[in-house]
Amino acid sequence: MSIVRSILLGTPARKRMTLLAFGVLFAVIGVELLCQGAFLVIAANWRKTRTEHMFYFARSDNPVLAYRLMPGCELSIENRRLKINSRSIRDDADDPPPGARKVAVLGDSVVFGFALDQDETIPACLQRMLDPTAQRVKVLNFGTPGYALREYDESLRELDAVYKVDAVVCVLNPNDFTLRNTMYEGGDNGLNKMFRRPVLMSPYFFSKLVYRMNKGADFPGLGWYQWIFRGTASRNLPYFISMRDYCRARGIPFKVVIMPSGRVWREGRYGLEGEVRRISEFLGAAEIPHTFPVDRFGGPSEPNDGTMFYDHTDHFTPRGCEEMARVIAELLGRDAAFGPGQAGAAETHNN
Repeated sequence: MSIVRSILLGTPARKRMTLLAFGVLFAVIGVELLCQGAFLVIAANWRKTRTEHMFYFARSDNPVLAYRLMPGCELSIENRRLKINSRSIRDDADDPPPGARKVAVLGDSVVFGFALDQDETIPACLQRMLDPTAQRVKVLNFGTPGYALREYDESLRELDAVYKVDAVVCVLNPNDFTLRNTMYEGGDNGLNKMFRRPVLMSPYFFSKLVYRMNKGADFPGLGWYQWIFRGTASRNLPYFISMRDYCRARGIPFKVVIMPSGRVWREGRYGLEGEVRRISEFLGAAEIPHTFPVDRFGGPSEPNDGTMFYDHTDHFTPRGCEEMARVIAELLGRDAAFGPGQAGAAETHNN
C-alpha cells in the first residue's frame, strides 16, 4: 500500500498528475452516464415507434444486418400498397414460379421503393419489361432501407441461400458509402441501434455530433456525399470484390449500376465526377461489369432539378424507377434469359 501511495502521491508533481487522472476518469464516467440516460429517452421513443402500424422492420439474428424487413407485413400507406413476403423481401409471392430464372436487384431504399406503391418500384418495373407473367424470369427485390455496401454483401448471401438466384444487379446509391458504428453512419443509425444497442453511448453521441456537423443544410447534398465517400471508400470498395467472388463461386453474373444523384449538379456539371471515376476504375480493375447512366437522368446541358426522376429526398419517382429499370435491363442483356453457367454469352456494358 505504501508503495502504491509513494508512486501516486510521493511528490507534488505525482500528486497533481494523480488528481488530474482521477478528474479525467470521473469526467469520462460522468459523460458516459449522461449519454446512457439520454439514450434511454431515445430508446423509449423507438419502442413506441416499433409498435406503430406503419413500422415494417424486425430484428435480424445476423448482427451485421441488425434488422430486416418484417416477414408477412402488409400495409397501405397513403394509398400506396406495401407487401413483404415471408422471406423478408418486398414481394407479393413467397416463392418464384418453378423453373423461372431469378434476377435479384440489390440495394437500399431506392431499390426497395421508399414512398412508392408495390407496382412502382424498380424491380416491379423491370419485371414488366423482362416478363410480365413472371413465369420465365422472376425479378426479386433485394432492397432494404438503410442498408449500405457492407450490408449488401451480407444480405446477398442470406437471401441467396433462400432463393438461389441466377443473376445479381447492385444499384449503388451515392449514400451507400455510409458505414455503421463510425461517424459516417448516416441515417441508418436509428434502425440498427434500435435493434442492436451499443454498450458505450458516449462514442455513439460523439460520432453523431461529428456527423451532424458535416451533414449540412442541403441534405442529401454534394458536400455530404463527398465527405462520406472520402471517409469510407477504402473500407467499402472491397465489398464489391466480396460480392463478385461470391457470385463467381456460384457461377452467376454480378453487375453494378452506379446511380446518379439528382441533387449534386452544379453549373451544368455532375458534382460527383471524381468519386464516380474512382468507383468505375475500381470496378473495371475487378472485372465487374458496370454502368453509370448519368446521361439518362440529366446532363451538362440539362441539370436535373429533381422534378422528373427524383423526389426531394433523392429517391426515384415512378418515372425514375422506369428509367432505371431500362438501364438494368440493358446491362443484364441476355443474362436475364440464360441459365446458370451461361453468363459468358451475355451482353455487358462497361462505362
